[in-house]
Amino acid sequence: MITAPLHARPFAFSLSLARESNQSQSPEGRSSSSPSSQMAVSFITRLLTLALGYAYPAYDCYKTLERNVPQMEHLRFWCQYWILLAFLTAFERVADSAVSWLPMYGEAKLALVVYLWHPKTMGAMHVYDGYLRPYLAAHEADIDAGLLELRTRAKDATAAHLHTAEAFAQTWFVEIARRVSTKMQDAGDPAGHQTR
Repeated sequence: MITAPLHARPFAFSLSLARESNQSQSPEGRSSSSPSSQMAVSFITRLLTLALGYAYPAYDCYKTLERNVPQMEHLRFWCQYWILLAFLTAFERVADSAVSWLPMYGEAKLALVVYLWHPKTMGAMHVYDGYLRPYLAAHEADIDAGLLELRTRAKDATAAHLHTAEAFAQTWFVEIARRVSTKMQDAGDPAGHQTR
C-alpha cells in the first residue's frame, strides 16, 4: 500500500460557497449573476487549478526527489500524476471548444486534479493503473509507429522549409547586392552618365 506523498496536507475549499454568494436565482429559474461575478469565479477557479493542480504537486514532487533516499513508490506516484495531467491537458486543448462551455467545467477540472494527487484518494494511481496503462499497453505498437511517422514527416517538412528559406535568403541577398551596386554606380557618376 502506498502512503500519502511527502508533506501532503488535505486542502479544504469550497467554490460552491463562493458561487452561492455571487449568484441568485430569478423567478424564471435562470441565474441572475452578473458577468463580472462569473468572470471572478472563473478566474479564482483557474488560479486554484494552477495552484492545486500544478504548483503544489510540483513542489511535493520536488520534495520527494530531494530526499536523501527517494522512495520509489512516491516517485512512481508522481510520475503517474504528471503523465495523467499531460494527457488531460492535451485532451483539454483539443476538445476545449466542446467542453469548456459546460456548466461547472472549471470546478470539475479542479476537483479532478485534486482527486488525482490527494493523499486520501491517490486517484492518479487508480486512474493510471485502471485505465491509462492498459489502454497505452494495448496500443503501444500503433502509437510508436505513428510517432515514428510523425518524426519522419516533421524532419522532411523542416528540411523542405529550410531549403525554401535558404533559396529566399539567397535571392534576397542577390537583389540587395544588385540594388546597392546600382546606387553606388549612380552616386559615383554625378552627371548621371553611365560609364562603359
